[in-house]
Order: sequence, then C-alpha cells, then structure tokens
Amino acid sequence: MRSERQLILEVSKIMTGLQDNLCRFLAWDSNFFGFKIAQLSIDLLKPEYVAQIDDWCHRNGISCLYFLADFNSPESIEIAEQNNFHLVDVRIEMELKINKSHSLEYQYENLVLRDFKRDDMSFLQDIAKNSFTSSRFYFDKRFPRNLCDSFYATWIKVSCEGYAQKVLVAELGKKVVGFITCHLEEDNGIGRIGLLGLSSEMRGKSIGQIIIHQASDWFLSKKAKLVRIVTQGRNVAAQRLYQKCGFITKSVYLWYHKWYKE
Repeated sequence: MRSERQLILEVSKIMTGLQDNLCRFLAWDSNFFGFKIAQLSIDLLKPEYVAQIDDWCHRNGISCLYFLADFNSPESIEIAEQNNFHLVDVRIEMELKINKSHSLEYQYENLVLRDFKRDDMSFLQDIAKNSFTSSRFYFDKRFPRNLCDSFYATWIKVSCEGYAQKVLVAELGKKVVGFITCHLEEDNGIGRIGLLGLSSEMRGKSIGQIIIHQASDWFLSKKAKLVRIVTQGRNVAAQRLYQKCGFITKSVYLWYHKWYKE
C-alpha cells in the first residue's frame, strides 16, 4: 500500500500540473517590464481554479497576471471581479474577406508606399511611441509610461528585423508618416496586421485607408483569403477606420490584470 506521504506527493504533483495548465509564464514581457508576468491559459474562470491560480502565482513570484476573458461568460467575469482582477481593456478582433485587388488612387500626389528601409527605423519608432496610447498597458497605471512607449518602439523594431513578413512605410513629401506590419499564416490563408501607426498630423485622413488597402493587396498576392486585426474597445477612431476598409467584428474579449505585488 502507498504511504500517506506518497499519496500527498502524488496529489501535489497532480495539483501542480493543473496549476501549470492554468497559467503560463511570459518571459518576454517579464524581461521587458522588469517584473514577473504570467497569463491564464484559459478564457473561462471557475471558482475552483482561483486558489490554484493564486498558489501558482505566489510560488513563482508573479507580480502581474493577465486574463483574457470570454465576453459571453457572466460567471467568469463575476469570479474575476470578486477576486481582484481589474478590467483594463476590451479586445476587439476584426476581419476582412479579400477577393480582389484595390484600385489605389492617392489623394496625395507625393505619397509613396514602399517597403521598409533601415534608415526609417528612428522615424517609425517615434510614430510607434505615440500611436498606441489606447492600449491596456497605458490604461493600467502600474506599467510605467516610458516603458509603454519603449514597448511599442521595440515591437516595430523587431517587426522590421524579421518578426513581420512585410513592413510597408508611407512617405509623404519624403517624410515618413506611417507604417503597417503584416504577418501571414500560410497554412490557413489568414493574414494578420500587427501594428498600424500614423503620425499625429495624418490621423483622421485617408492615408490610413490607403495603407490598409496596400497591405490587403499584398496579402491577396500571397493567396490569403482573410485579413484580421485587433484593436481596443476605447479606440473608436481605429474601429471606424477598419470599418471604412470593410472589416467587420469577429470577436470581443475582455482583458483583466491581477496584481500580486506592487
């Protein structure tokens, strides 16, 4: 017969496995922001999970835990709010079916859309630092503002260095005024727009639409049938831009953060 100690060890091993399945450590986010960050691997929260999640986070020294919650689950939302998860963002994913190329007639005679060049980097990073202030990182004041700026500056940098398959740059009168990063899932024919940034003076004009149409044409040339993009619920301007380009809402989720350490 198994001893009491063996039973305890077996139960502990099972519980640890359950906890590891519920949570995953985010090494890149942790290294960048300077404190340990993890994310729940589930989008539905149950009462019996809470103690396991908290135990895993305490044992692993987690400071911040992300939870992307199913918007259609009142139970998950109620449990999250009762256990110190704080709503920081509404994640909206939109998609566009593409089956034909767009006719690109620019309103600006001196507008050029081209591939990224190494000399563009500093200009793209400056635009990135001011283009994504609607994100959950800026909304959650525990993330330092300067690091949030650097987060997106780093994101566009790694995108240009190979993370994205395509980076298109908009140049108006020899001045860089915008960019878009493109990712292709060749196995299922889905294109994803990672980042779309515009200089402040170009927002609310037609340049955003032109950039998106150009990216859509590139996706079409790669045999993609769908293009998807993610934005924030509070970023109404971006939603309107994507709607003008033919995107429709695919899904809505809620981002929560839970802090274990200040």
